[in-house]
Amino acid sequence: DLRKTAGLDIADRIRVNYSASEGLAEAIEANKAYIQREVLAEKLESAQPDGSMAINESEFYSEKLVVGLSKAQ
Repeated sequence: DLRKTAGLDIADRIRVNYSASEGLAEAIEANKAYIQREVLAEKLESAQPDGSMAINESEFYSEKLVVGLSKAQ
């Protein structure tokens, strides 16, 4: 849904920044290559999403995640 919010096509290559609680950050890093392939991300970085990105904030099971994405250049 975040791709739609950003006005991106499903086939567009993207850049993803995320800020996550410790447990989620560890899981993301452990599965980074898989996640990148699945979402077509050229970059997947642990960094605060910037103002040019479509941003989603989620919380589940006391874990917090902020994801930002933009079209890769």
